Amino acid sequence: MIDLSHLAELKKQSSDRVQLGLGWRIPGDLSSQQNWAIRDKEYRLAVQHNLPNQVHISGDAQAMFDALIDRHYLSPSLTMVHASDALPKQLNALQKAGGGWY
Repeated sequence: MIDLSHLAELKKQSSDRVQLGLGWRIPGDLSSQQNWAIRDKEYRLAVQHNLPNQVHISGDAQAMFDALIDRHYLSPSLTMVHASDALPKQLNALQKAGGGWY
């Protein structure tokens, strides 16, 4: 788990020259509600502090992408990394939310 209080403190200390962002992780077990609760706290802190957020999509990329869609995590601040296996409908959902991928 990310030290959220430390991340918030670092954000307060950041400047125009140094930008802070979140390298976010998706739970390996997509059915783990406990793990999603942790990830939700991390995501909400990033949104609260206007941090850009990058998440790696790998392994079962389609299921991971769908989990982010279903949980309403797509946003302008979210960038998907390794989204090469994404389906057109998934990329359209990300684009509609204002997010990016590479």
